Amino acid sequence: MDQIGVMFGIPKEQKHFAETHQTFLQAYPGLMETVDKVFRRTFDFAPQDALERIRALPEEDEERIKFQDSLLVKRIAYYISRSAVEEFHDIILLAANSKGIGAQKILRGTYERTVTAQFIAMHPGEALPFADDFHIQQWNIIRRWLETAPNEVHANKSEEEIREFKQLADTAQAKRKPFRPLVADSAVLSAINTGMVTPRDFVRVGPSVALTAAGRKGFFRAYELRMDTLVSHPLFDYRVTYKRLLEIQARLLARVLEGEIGEYPVFVTR
Repeated sequence: MDQIGVMFGIPKEQKHFAETHQTFLQAYPGLMETVDKVFRRTFDFAPQDALERIRALPEEDEERIKFQDSLLVKRIAYYISRSAVEEFHDIILLAANSKGIGAQKILRGTYERTVTAQFIAMHPGEALPFADDFHIQQWNIIRRWLETAPNEVHANKSEEEIREFKQLADTAQAKRKPFRPLVADSAVLSAINTGMVTPRDFVRVGPSVALTAAGRKGFFRAYELRMDTLVSHPLFDYRVTYKRLLEIQARLLARVLEGEIGEYPVFVTR
């Protein structure tokens, strides 16, 4: 049997792309050289003795907080940015073959990932909440995969890996649950009881309901007020805002995952 030749892409469109995008193609090698310098590197972790000293510091110590944030920010920003680079190559491949709509579908997510990486780099305190969201979303993908194609999952992931995905997601969810009634539910009730959100702030289209711009503004105001409310932390016995409390609990969770403490101290009100 004669071998069948397979060609991927559209040569005519590729030629047209090359003719009409010479400026980009000339700059491309230099761009890839810069990308290579950024991503072909190792993380600059602290020496082991410095790590041990930092781990021995109290949870609320500023030096410890700064170190943990910087470490997590490096990891998150690196992997998000690495994904954006891969998607950039996908966009070029699609655009060069006259698949502009497909390229635009990827472009939106690439832009959001790039902005997210920059935001976390500028606001290190947001790294831990982002990591929690990532673990939950990752497990949701694995769970749906198990429901639709279990054999394929087990062919690509070991039982230990699957258990680890679930454990990380369960831990992140467990950390959130105590705060739903204290923060989210309380903000909703406050927004309604104080008139920050009224029936006029809802738009109904068929079975769907959405908040107007004024309604969203009112809810966010109620939410920020709740997050700025002071509460006593039962473990450290001092008053902090709910915003600061969420950060403290996230750091306690990190210590559990690193094996520094045996059990996650769930927050309860007095």
